[in-house]
Amino acid sequence: MATFERRSGDHVAARVRTYDDGEIAKHRRLAEDGVDGWRELPEDERPAPAKSTPKQALQADAAALGLETEGTVKELTERIDAKVAELRKQAAELGIDDDKLSAVELSAAIDAKLAE
Repeated sequence: MATFERRSGDHVAARVRTYDDGEIAKHRRLAEDGVDGWRELPEDERPAPAKSTPKQALQADAAALGLETEGTVKELTERIDAKVAELRKQAAELGIDDDKLSAVELSAAIDAKLAE
């Protein structure tokens, strides 16, 4: 992952963290050209990822599975568990080994199998 930031004086005006090759190339060009103060942060200067609360982690999981992200922790957990059960059933029907796959990986494997 690459991290880029644009500064305005002592203030960080923008920060981009990405794995996307296109975004990385775009921001490296901006940094090399010196456009608007963009620079790529070296590994030792990159900020640690923000810690998320358990509810935020569940909301991220729900979003990754295409589920509604609002509700209580209990509601989110129930929604995710139901989706995972549905995915495991579908994976079994398609002959996909789901032992070592996360719910998101399982969903992607099912989509790939259906696209064949």
